[in-house]
Amino acid sequence: IADMHADKLTTRVVCMEDIYFYFNGGVPDPTALRNFLRYAYYHWSDPAPSYVLFFGDAHYDYRNINIPDTLRVPTWEIYSSNELSSRCTDDYLVDINYTSGGSFYSFTPDIANGRIPVESVLDCQRIVKKLDDYFHNSQQDGWQTNITMVADDQYRPGVTNEWEHQNQSEHIAEMSNLRRFIINRVYLSLYPSVPGGFTRVKPEANNALIDYWNQGTLIVNYVGHGSPTQWAHEGVLVMDRDYPRINNEGRLCFLVAATCDFGKFDDPNEPSFTEALIWMENRGIVGAMASTRLAYSPANFSLTYEFFRRLFPDGGPSIELGKAKLQAVMASGGASVNDQKYILFGDPAMHLIDAREKVRITQIDPPDTLKALSKVTVSGEVLAGNAPNTNFNGEAVIIVHDATYDSVKTGSGFDLIKLIGPRIFKGQVDVTNGRLTGSFIIPKSIRYVNKPTGRLTLYAYNPATAFNAMGYNDHLLINGSESNVDDARGPEIDVYFKDQENFTPGDIIPENTILIVELYDEHGINITGETGHNISLQIDDNPPRDISGFFAYEKNSFQKGKIEYPLNQMSEGEHQIKIQAFDNLNNISTTDVDVKVAQSSTMLLTDVVNYPNPFKSATKFTFQTNVEGADVTIKIYTATGRLIQQLEGVSKVGYNDEISWDGTDRDGDEVANGVYLYKIILKDGKNKKEKIEKLVVLR
Repeated sequence: IADMHADKLTTRVVCMEDIYFYFNGGVPDPTALRNFLRYAYYHWSDPAPSYVLFFGDAHYDYRNINIPDTLRVPTWEIYSSNELSSRCTDDYLVDINYTSGGSFYSFTPDIANGRIPVESVLDCQRIVKKLDDYFHNSQQDGWQTNITMVADDQYRPGVTNEWEHQNQSEHIAEMSNLRRFIINRVYLSLYPSVPGGFTRVKPEANNALIDYWNQGTLIVNYVGHGSPTQWAHEGVLVMDRDYPRINNEGRLCFLVAATCDFGKFDDPNEPSFTEALIWMENRGIVGAMASTRLAYSPANFSLTYEFFRRLFPDGGPSIELGKAKLQAVMASGGASVNDQKYILFGDPAMHLIDAREKVRITQIDPPDTLKALSKVTVSGEVLAGNAPNTNFNGEAVIIVHDATYDSVKTGSGFDLIKLIGPRIFKGQVDVTNGRLTGSFIIPKSIRYVNKPTGRLTLYAYNPATAFNAMGYNDHLLINGSESNVDDARGPEIDVYFKDQENFTPGDIIPENTILIVELYDEHGINITGETGHNISLQIDDNPPRDISGFFAYEKNSFQKGKIEYPLNQMSEGEHQIKIQAFDNLNNISTTDVDVKVAQSSTMLLTDVVNYPNPFKSATKFTFQTNVEGADVTIKIYTATGRLIQQLEGVSKVGYNDEISWDGTDRDGDEVANGVYLYKIILKDGKNKKEKIEKLVVLR
């Protein structure tokens, strides 16, 4: 992590054993860490340290009296008989001149700080890889332009008037310095209740949040009630249920949780969801700001609002996370009791990977009104400062949204809210010498609102350098219709799965996989998500799911694209998957695909066949399995049991046909006509499966 900042910062890694030795006679104590930081602040060469990362987990048993040695970097524990005053905090460690005695009601942090609560070498390896991948910005499809706002509703057991959570969230969402972002809202008041949990749950809100998370969002911000493992009594996010459903590799978000306890990292017996999301391999989050204890709603909002205001100063690119949190805390004169509970989980010297430069939209044709079924062409240029960057070559994503839903009322005590309009188009184009041009077709299913509140977002990037830039126009008029389009055929649909491009109906798939749906239509695909005209996925007799938000067009195309949708924890056995899609004229197509789901815990070897059989000059051995990368051995015997040939290979999930036999023995001689036996052996180091079948040589 230090090496990642070597081009801009002077860094130094210091072990806790050395700090304890030199600053507390070898006895573990968090004040030794504070004294070391005070020494470094005043005695190291100018400038004084600006950032400190506490790279290690902590708990309340500093001297490991009752708990095994899992404490890596201590935090400051403040005990109180009042649960709202009890807390742990890292602010004490960086208040270099603290002199207020034992009350600890306020700290004045001098160094921007963050913590990554790793416990093991494996944790360290995972987080370092995640940070490295994040900095290299591996997935460039415009997800960096999204921010997702989640808000609790007015209900909790015995209470029906807590409107402040959504109103606070909307106040943040409407901040002027967030205007360049696409703001997605998951407000619980927008979703229906069904019986369950604390008398009711909201599964549609949960599904919407997980979908936004997996599609990619720069930040997820939650305001409302919570616990170490759950958001809201309605269960909009629940650790045990949702941990395996988060599949956002290459699209790691930063999490802000303005709620109670969600960052409670100092309990060694019950990890919080924040910790679990950090520890996730290649998935989850890149960092978080969350509370370690019960917290007050007004103070939570105040800190969160200031954090967003400082994170994106004047609507520009994000600054370093630790600096933004430090400025937010100091905006009220120091870290109050409530502020102290909030930990920055992550590298304090890193910024987010939002666009650092700008794209200027130079032309939209037609320039006035964008009509349904009309073809629109957009041009833009990447800037260096305020001048065109003619040296830039890369790619860009064009994202178009219909008119916003304005002045939406979700309940008597809520402020009016604004919702982003349905997505009309998302596709990639080439950028050459800083210039880009792309086209798309406006779907028939627009909202037909005579108000210029549609939005065009351009996000440009260079995959090799991680350079990125963005621009937007949020006053498009999308209304009216073209009437000279004649087409009655729905889109073409092709279904397969990740690493199973040759999938055929009935093949085996793993319980956790990526569904890939390729769609083509000369007039483009309807991705608005409009009820009755969305791209839907239905598994067996379960209700259909709208998966329109996962669609993106191929580069330089407005006719062909694909969906990559995570399928998690499918039950073992046979299932039917149904895909329904519409083109931009609302012509429908459907396709059904049968699959066999095999759990990863059980090795399968099925459908063993060689083809052709009988054969003259060569035959292929085919089989299906649920194991990726297992060793495959095929032994061929005479009818009397003598081994004459042995073939080797490696398995892939699903259908396998990579191993063939040319009808020769181990000496290279052709074998005689007749019946032979062959045994396929599948081994992955833990499990082993084998099957015996017959083949015939007939020349």
